[in-house]
Amino acid sequence: AALRGTRQESRHGLPAENDVDDFTEKIDRLLTDPKLTARPSARAVGKSAWFCRREMALRALEVYQSVGNLETE
Repeated sequence: AALRGTRQESRHGLPAENDVDDFTEKIDRLLTDPKLTARPSARAVGKSAWFCRREMALRALEVYQSVGNLETE
């Protein structure tokens, strides 16, 4: 539901092509957000949490792109 909204969708209700770029930008912002990447106080905890978030973001992007690819086949 977070990906929906006022954005244009392709004919099968899948996100339109430019939304993939938008989604990628959001993930890039998450990965470079200093609040998420810099945790000097609890560095080990912060690092593992950041890697976990990064993995989840990358996996989400993979799924998102594979769903988009289904439509073009």
